[in-house]
Formats: sequence, structure tokens, C-alpha cells
Amino acid sequence: MNLSVNMQSMSSEDIGWIDQNITQCENKNESIKNSFDTRKNSLNQSVMEGLTNSGLGILLTGIDDSFGKIKDKKGTLESLDDFNSYSVTRKFDAWGSSGKRTWFKDGEEWTFSDVSDFGKQLKSLTSASSILVHNIETKGEFEYNSGSGGTKIYHYDTISDISKAFVDVTNALEPKISKAFKGLGLRSGKNDGISQSLTEVFEVEHQNTSELAKAITNISSLSSSIAINYQEKDKWIAQAIEKGDMTASTSTINVPKTYEAFLKETEIFDDVTDVLQAFDKQVEDRSKKLGKIIASSYSDILDKFEAKTKVVRDGMNEFKKLINSISEELDKSITYEEETLQVATLPVDTSKTTSPGPVAPPIKWEKVKTTGDAGTLGSHLPADVQAAIEDAKNNILPLLDIFNAVLAASQTFNNGLNTMENYLKTVVEKAVYTALDLDEIIKVQMLSSEVIDRMITELSNLDESLKGDNLGLAIKSLSSQVKSVKKLLGYFNKLIQNCFGEQIASSSSSAKGKGKNNSYSGKF
Repeated sequence: MNLSVNMQSMSSEDIGWIDQNITQCENKNESIKNSFDTRKNSLNQSVMEGLTNSGLGILLTGIDDSFGKIKDKKGTLESLDDFNSYSVTRKFDAWGSSGKRTWFKDGEEWTFSDVSDFGKQLKSLTSASSILVHNIETKGEFEYNSGSGGTKIYHYDTISDISKAFVDVTNALEPKISKAFKGLGLRSGKNDGISQSLTEVFEVEHQNTSELAKAITNISSLSSSIAINYQEKDKWIAQAIEKGDMTASTSTINVPKTYEAFLKETEIFDDVTDVLQAFDKQVEDRSKKLGKIIASSYSDILDKFEAKTKVVRDGMNEFKKLINSISEELDKSITYEEETLQVATLPVDTSKTTSPGPVAPPIKWEKVKTTGDAGTLGSHLPADVQAAIEDAKNNILPLLDIFNAVLAASQTFNNGLNTMENYLKTVVEKAVYTALDLDEIIKVQMLSSEVIDRMITELSNLDESLKGDNLGLAIKSLSSQVKSVKKLLGYFNKLIQNCFGEQIASSSSSAKGKGKNNSYSGKF
């Protein structure tokens, strides 16, 4: 009767313990599956942190501090653009009364050629201002869809059309980030690929433990019946086993011929060997694809932005040269010399006068030089132009350094996008199915596998013992039942090993002592 008792112990204790392990894994997986929205939000936040660390925030600040602020100075640039430079140089050119004067600037002669050159500088300034007015305009150039009303994963108070476009591109990433959770291959239809696949595995494992418990209980019942009816009913028991008509409620067990047939009957996915290997593949594949998607999502806007920034920067370099050059001249004093003809009265030489009355004094024309002060050169510019030049010096020219800095920030951000893969792999792994939780499930599954290994060994020993006894048809039928259970245990263990066994290089835990350390051979 020892064999019957030991078989019953295997069914109730060891199989029961394995079933509890499956439930433990199932509960852990269920809690992870139920946290899908939390994990999705966490991944969104992690991606945003990665983008911030790559320089997105610095870039947006630079855009607002450059394009946003220069747009506020559009009125200043328009004042310089609308300025008629000839209205200034006409006062000092070679035509009319001004042409009769010799002009001096800070005491040095200011020739008509010099005046013409100054006029050309003023015209160049109006042209440079006009170009800047055109180039700083961004309306309609940076329009990007922020998604179809989905979750806004990034918020930034923008003052520039360009920075707003970057925010729109960033928010449009949300549905693309969610794809990191989708399974691969046969699991591509699962929005939460790993946890949903594990649910199927644990359901199949529960079915197996239930079938195994019944089958081992059958063996226990059969061995008990054989012990009671050994001599008198040997032939009857053999027939009853074959027909499945045992008074002890035993039944035959259906064991698929192959492991593949076993998988088909359990209706589990065909690529069961990849259920957890798929975790690494999914993390690797999705993080790599997500990195490429993020980089490509910003590719167009970064190209446009850098091209736009370079055009504005180059225009500002020219504008800066002109403002600085002209500003140096505006405080210089303008004076002039002018020659005029005046009538001079000469003294009368009375010794040569013969006429008795008064004599008209003789006269002659003489050249007389006069000087004049025309004020500073800047005073001859319209008041609004003077104010615009001063505003440009103080508030527009300093923006050139910011444009150079924001161009560098754009290139830094672009480089950061192309090196995010390793970071994304970490955050995708954590979001899809945290490695720590996965390890816990794997270790519990491997403990169950070790117990099953021991059960198979003991059943093999039992089968050898039954062969040696050679006690008739009943024993042969019992041996057949043992083989069937052993085969089913083998399928079950292969399922566990295929799903979980390759995930840990070596299991530091052991199943020894977890189940009853029974010997399943014994006497009837």
C-alpha cells in the first residue's frame, strides 16, 4: 500500500505545490497586466525625460529667446527698412548749395565720395533690415500635427511658432510610444504582448496540473486495487483498466503522441519556445524602432529649423556689421567751410582827385571763407531711425549669440536623438514588463521544473521496478499508466523549460525540500 500512499502524496502535495506556484506567478502577472495604463504613462514620462536630457528643453528655450524675441523687434527692423537714406546724404552731396561747401567730419575732410559711401551703407542697412523682416517670419512654415486629440505628453509655454511646432511633434509621439507594448510575431495583435501571452501560458499550466493530479490519483487507485485483488482478480483488473471500468473510479489518460501535438491540443501559440525570449526580442526590437521613430519624427523639423536659423544668423551678421559701422559715425560732428564773394570798399586817394565834390570810394569783389557747425551726423537722421539704430544695438545684436547657441543646441539635440537607443531599451524593458518581476516569475517556474524533474525520475524508477517484478497483466497495465503520466510530465516540463528555462543562466535556488522527498517505488 506504500505505493498508493506515495502516489496520492505526489498528486496532492507536489502537484498541489506546483499549482500554487502557478497561481503565484499568475497573480504577479495579473497585477502587472492591470497596471497597463500606469506603465504606459510611465514610459511616456521616461521618453520625455530622455528627450529633455538630450536637450529638448534647452532647444525650446533657445528658440523662444532667439526667434521669439527678434520677432518682438519687427517694428524696429521695419523702421530701418522704410528709411529713405537719400534724405540724409542729400544734405551733404555735390548738388545745390551743399556742393559749394567743404564738409568735415570730426575735423577731417568728408568728401562727396565719402558721403556717397555713407549713403551706400545706409541703403545696405535698409536692405539688410528688409531681409531680416522677411526671414524672421515663420507663419505657415512650421505646421505639424500634434496627434488626433490624444494624450498631451509634453507641455511647454511657447512664444514662437517654431517652438510650438516642436511641442506638436513631441506630443504626436504618444501613439508611437504605445506601440512598444505590442507583441511581436504571433503576438502582434496583443496590445500588452508579454503579460497577455503569459496569461495563456499559466492557463495551460493550470490545465496540466489538473490533468496530472487526476492521472496520478488514478495510479494511486490502481495500485491500491492491485494490492487488494492481486491474486484473485489479476485478469479482471487488467480488463477493467483497458475498458476504463474500475470500481475505484480510475480512468485512462489521454497523452498526445508528440510535444507538438500536446501544444496543439492545449491550443497555446505555436511559438511557445519564444514566449519569454520574446520579451528580450520585444524590448530590443521596440526600443530600436522607437529610437528610429523618434529621430525620424524630428528629422524634418530639425532640418527646416537649422536651415532657417542659418539664414537668419547670416543676415544678422551682415546687419551687425552695418549697425556697428554706421553707429560709429553718428556721434561725429559735422562742420563745413564755404567761400562767398563779398564787396570790399577801398579807401579814396584824394591826391589824385581833381573833381571838386565828394568822390565815390572804389570797390572790389573778395572771396571770404565762412565756417559752420551742422551738429552730429546722427542728428540728420529721422528721430525714429535714430531710436531704431539704438534699439538694434542694445536689443537685436545681442540675439546673434543666442542664434549661434540655439543652432548648436539643435545639433546637440539631434545627436542625442540618435544615441537614445540604450536609454530607451532600459525604459521600454521597465514599462513592458519589469525585469525584476520577470525574474521572480522565472525563479518560481524553475523551482516547479526541478520538482517535476524529480517526479519524472521517481516514476522512471517505479516503472523499472514494475518491469522487474513481471507480475502479470495488471502490473503491465499499471506500468503503461505510469509511462503516460511520465510522458505528460515531460511535456509539461518542456513547456516550462521552453518558456522560462533559457531566461536565467543558472538558478541559484533549488527545489530540494520544497516538495515531499518521497520514494515512489514500494511494495503492494
